[in-house]
Amino acid sequence: MKLNEKTIKEIIKKLLKQKLTISFAESITGGSAAFSFVSFSGASNYFNSSIVAYTNQQKNKLLNVNPDTLFKYGPVSKEAANEMAVNLKLKTTSNICISFTGNAGPIIPENEEFGLTYITIIIDDNLYDFKFISNKKERSEIIIDTLNFAFLNLNNKLK
Repeated sequence: MKLNEKTIKEIIKKLLKQKLTISFAESITGGSAAFSFVSFSGASNYFNSSIVAYTNQQKNKLLNVNPDTLFKYGPVSKEAANEMAVNLKLKTTSNICISFTGNAGPIIPENEEFGLTYITIIIDDNLYDFKFISNKKERSEIIIDTLNFAFLNLNNKLK
């Protein structure tokens, strides 16, 4: 399975045309979202930042995710993803902020689905959240599948 570079290039073209910047709050993707954008030349014209916050402690420390949110809903939840993206937006000057939090196994906490990811996309003041379940079996494929899903949705939201 490969990352859909065509979609990423379309997004980059739109970012450049509209003079928009993008940032990521990454957990399950572990920096892969940032890597997928900085792999193209001219990234400093559209890419702002990425924060990889894998543990609950770092989600709280780096992204100000409320410990009560993490306790009540869990780190793999729409609520956690929303807080990650909203707080990233407050920390950066990016027009677009995307958060990823999920579970790629092999150990799955009770009451969670294998390959489950929550993604929040903020474009200016508009928030869109998604629940995505990958049917892939390998961690690396789940991450790529998640990124392809998120980037396809972002591309569809951008003009």
